[in-house]
Amino acid sequence: MRHGKRGRILDRPRDARRALLRSLVTALLREERIKTTVAKAKEVRGKAERLITYAKEGGVAKRRLAARDIQDRALLSKLFDEIASRFKERAGGYTRIFHLGPRLGDAAPMAQIELLGAPSVVKTEETKGKAASKKKQARPAPRPPKPKAKKEEGAKPETSPEGGEEKPKRRGLKGLFGGGRKKPPGPEGESKE
Repeated sequence: MRHGKRGRILDRPRDARRALLRSLVTALLREERIKTTVAKAKEVRGKAERLITYAKEGGVAKRRLAARDIQDRALLSKLFDEIASRFKERAGGYTRIFHLGPRLGDAAPMAQIELLGAPSVVKTEETKGKAASKKKQARPAPRPPKPKAKKEEGAKPETSPEGGEEKPKRRGLKGLFGGGRKKPPGPEGESKE
């Protein structure tokens, strides 16, 4: 039975799972918006909201509890000074999860988790224009097409500069293993049967 076993395993041993969640929570608090799988986002939500609640309550004991998961002192002070003051009037629900659809490589369901009130990343006309101009500058000029040489009928095959003859064309795997050979035509285009 599964009594008292809460949380997702995330296909990792306990220590790796704890380290993963700590790093995801740290990234979420630093960037205020991260993209990950849905299962990881749902696990991170609980840890992040608990840390924000510690920060809202304040005090040395709560700061030490938060410091167990956040190893960066600058980020810890940001949590207790900036983020906690932002959610002072809010009773909970400090994060939001958006479902993004499947990942291209393995079709894992992806999600974006963000803190409420995070600065928006909506592209304005100015930023769209700047990004488009950077893309145009980065692209090299297109190459002109190479002229194709026409072969004359009855002409000799070209020789290499060393004086050797031209190599015969490869016929693929069928030519290597003898499969797919055509019967040679008989005299005057008649086929042998």
